[in-house]
Amino acid sequence: MLLCLTVGLSGSGLAATGMRDWFLRLTPPRFTPSVLVYLPVWSMIYTWAAFAAWDIWRNLDAASLNHRALTAWGWAMGLKALWTPVLFGLHWLLPALDVGLALLVTLGFTIARFWRLNRGAAALMLPFFFWVGFECYLGAGFWWLNK
Repeated sequence: MLLCLTVGLSGSGLAATGMRDWFLRLTPPRFTPSVLVYLPVWSMIYTWAAFAAWDIWRNLDAASLNHRALTAWGWAMGLKALWTPVLFGLHWLLPALDVGLALLVTLGFTIARFWRLNRGAAALMLPFFFWVGFECYLGAGFWWLNK
């Protein structure tokens, strides 16, 4: 849980500054939600991701499989932590999209590995996957409309 909260909080100040000073001046693609949506959505996603990882971690019967699953989960957390400074700190739309796509693939691997161990934990990761997919759509739209 602490790692998820750290990832979420680590970029929150940068995201808030980037949102106000730069992001809101961009031409948005269709279906871009209000900025007020992001905090509750990401709070929920990070909480569920933490519970999913904890559920996998506590399954001692499959230690080597747990390690692989949690390694994939850790890579996903790392890519998510990287995405915020790339987008909101550096204002790099296309590289942020690349990080988002890499995150989406990593989440797919994570969910597949979790599925083998605990379907409930895998299900908790699905909102993360779908929201990142939606954010990739938004990222592509922002890049295209503002290049």
